[in-house]
Amino acid sequence: MQLFFPAPILAIENEEDREFMSRVYLEYYNLMYKTAYSILRSHDSVQDIINNACIALIGKISDLMRMDRYKLPAYIVSTVRNTTINFIARRDRQQKHSFLDSQNLAHTVASDDEIEASIVYREQIEEMKQALSQLSERDREVLTLKYLKESSDNEIGLKIGIKPESVRMILMRGSFRVARKR
Repeated sequence: MQLFFPAPILAIENEEDREFMSRVYLEYYNLMYKTAYSILRSHDSVQDIINNACIALIGKISDLMRMDRYKLPAYIVSTVRNTTINFIARRDRQQKHSFLDSQNLAHTVASDDEIEASIVYREQIEEMKQALSQLSERDREVLTLKYLKESSDNEIGLKIGIKPESVRMILMRGSFRVARKR
């Protein structure tokens, strides 16, 4: 299996930091994958979780560089575990809201926090739509199939007629471009 670096690692401007994170990614990829999979029990979203964990780790590069070789793997496992738990909670919330929306339960009373979260979510959706509109049709379709329809890389590859590895590369490039445009 060929390993592709997540776009956030490739986007690190400082060469020393980028090289450090690349080494960490290569050395601990299997550990990150096993940690996320042991909680999620599904291969479909593990790579997304690892990419999000890398984003969190990038924010702590200076701390990571100072950690000894015993603390670093424990910190990485903790970060991946927390990222996975947050992913599951977010997915469950989305499924709950999706159910409520589909049932047209207008009588449900929302708290102030839920209303604020809903407003922020809608604003983020609008920003995302704007950024997506600037991508090529193929990249937009791949991102939509992956993140909105929750299709696997294999399903996307079959639908569009490309290899699953190409899907992952498009996802990394597209996600990076969308993030930069937001």
